[in-house]
Amino acid sequence: MSDHYVPHAFSHIDTHHDPVRLVDALHRLQGEPFFVSYKQR
Repeated sequence: MSDHYVPHAFSHIDTHHDPVRLVDALHRLQGEPFFVSYKQR
């Protein structure tokens, strides 16, 4: 496993052309069973 930082879609949310859309997507994902199990890894 690597200890270096890997950017992802939410890395620079403030510079995204539609940050509200990204935040809304993250909020929706938090309730999805597959995402909950992913975050528990």
